[in-house]
Amino acid sequence: MSAPVHVLMLPSSAASSANCEEAQPEIASFKRENAGDYLDRRCQILKGQRKGSTTDGTGRDAKDVVTFEQIWSGSSPLEVAIATCCDHEGEDSIVPAMGRETKDTESSSTTVESGSSDMSAESERNCDGEKSKNKCSDVYRCGAIGRGKEGKFAALIARHCHSAGDRALSLAVLQRTMERDEIISKQQRGKKRKRNETESPSKSSSPTSMVIIKSDEPSDIAGNSTLAKAENASSVNSDEKEIDCHRMNNFLSAGGLKVLNQWLIDAFTPVTKAAEPVIQSKRRKPAKDQEVTVGTMTSPTGPILLPIIIILQSIPFNMELVMDSQINKQIKKLKKSLDRLVANFDEEESESSSSDEDDDGGKVKRQKRTLEALTHPVSGGMPVVQVQKDVEKLMQTWKVAASDRSEKDETLASGSFYGELRAKMEEQFLVLSRFESGEAEKPAWLEKLDPSPATLQSPPQPTPATNSSAAQKAAAAAKKRQEQLKRQSDASKRLQQQQAELKAAQAARLEAREKMEQYRKRMMQREGTMLKKRKAETVTDSQDGLVDKKPAPTRKVTWADQKIVGAKLVEVREFVRETDVYQSEEEEKRMQDSDDDSDEKFEEDDFDDETQASDSADSDDFDGIMNEEEANFSQEEEAGVTFETLHLRSNMADRV
Repeated sequence: MSAPVHVLMLPSSAASSANCEEAQPEIASFKRENAGDYLDRRCQILKGQRKGSTTDGTGRDAKDVVTFEQIWSGSSPLEVAIATCCDHEGEDSIVPAMGRETKDTESSSTTVESGSSDMSAESERNCDGEKSKNKCSDVYRCGAIGRGKEGKFAALIARHCHSAGDRALSLAVLQRTMERDEIISKQQRGKKRKRNETESPSKSSSPTSMVIIKSDEPSDIAGNSTLAKAENASSVNSDEKEIDCHRMNNFLSAGGLKVLNQWLIDAFTPVTKAAEPVIQSKRRKPAKDQEVTVGTMTSPTGPILLPIIIILQSIPFNMELVMDSQINKQIKKLKKSLDRLVANFDEEESESSSSDEDDDGGKVKRQKRTLEALTHPVSGGMPVVQVQKDVEKLMQTWKVAASDRSEKDETLASGSFYGELRAKMEEQFLVLSRFESGEAEKPAWLEKLDPSPATLQSPPQPTPATNSSAAQKAAAAAKKRQEQLKRQSDASKRLQQQQAELKAAQAARLEAREKMEQYRKRMMQREGTMLKKRKAETVTDSQDGLVDKKPAPTRKVTWADQKIVGAKLVEVREFVRETDVYQSEEEEKRMQDSDDDSDEKFEEDDFDDETQASDSADSDDFDGIMNEEEANFSQEEEAGVTFETLHLRSNMADRV
């Protein structure tokens, strides 16, 4: 027996006996140890739990109790977890479950395996007449996602549903959830239509279905009448039920569409399997040029590709969820692959038909392949043409839904304001019509718009009290104005004072800079005069013959013995003294270096009195040092002259 099996596992959305026969090889891989459909077992376990809870040893026998282990023996823990996320018979008080109250498991399993055609036949047998048919059309099957468990179900199938059987089980739950939401929304629309018909039996006579309720409160808009909409308990209950008819949308918002996107990719992606290379010997390594053949095969979850596409055709369309999950890109990719397969098949058939001739000129009789029977791993092992048609239908459905939604959004965005304005105008029109007929008093808004004589009267004459109050207000305004002017004048004075202080500070800075520049020029002039003086002195010395001629070296004679005349061995030492010319050149270079340093130091911008005083003190010290240098220089000159004189005298003595 195949369990769990659902009508969605059939190759086509419209199930038939022929399709059931074709789908048997794919369904054979979903066999389980326990017989019976998952949804039927769900009903049985809940019935068994209710029996066990009511058995207290007084009214029933212990042998009639159905335990948990007996019902779910051979079922996986994942099936039990999925069952806890679904509702059961009697949970919803809106409509009962479809007739599946069979006691035997075999009858329930045959009902599911027979397909949707057997279900429709069973429903026609149970429903007699037009009344019973309408009742059966408003009935949904148990096994839909429970209220508030959409997120839990999405997380469960995303983390644990990996095999084809588990995913087929989840798709069966999703299909029954959509059936339940569609039936409930249909019932709500019918109830709303009936309620509107009962509230407004004659819509042609009145433009709106508003009801006027009289009241004695004078603060109302219409005097003693109030406009209100008729509300009852049935409308509140219908709103509560409308929230409950969006379980599939809640599942998709909780990440269910991303799960379906991943399942779609796994279904149409072929599985590659590489053959192991043949090794001749254990010691020898395989040759480098040995080819490894790679083959493709259908994905293990390929048979659920068509059910996923059928599910996507019926889900509530939401552009944000579709773009977020990026399932539209995968559908386009699948569509291109299927179109390529069909185009290649047509070309291969045309080539093979032209080359099928024997030697005698006759054609070979062979069984030609048909496009309808073409299967491929990209189509999940299902017929390529059928999958292509369903994909095109899905894309067309979503395109229409997106266009309808965009038009609806534009109408809502543009007509929301005008709709409210129109409702307000209709409301005031009803009030005005009741006032003209004498059923209500004149509204307040009409009194303001009516140019009656009372509104055109002259304004009242001012009294002394009003005059005094006006004078007080004028005096207060004048006083306030004076205070403002005073504050403005004080602010302007402060601003002028600050500007004057800023100008004075700038002038002081400029004056200090000029003084420093004058001091620097004076120092440079003084150094220049001293340099000229020294050069002039060196020129005079050269004219006297003291600089051009080198001074004679001094000699120190040590006598070897007492005999002065007969002394042959004499030790002579010469002492040479540099002239003042060389000293003057070095001083000139040193003065130039000091001028460059002084130029760099005097380029500062900010000076105060203390710095100027220190500069004057430094200049006095410099004058004292220069005077000392001149005195020393004069002493050296005198010493040099004396030395030269002594040197000449010694030479004269030697000659003598």
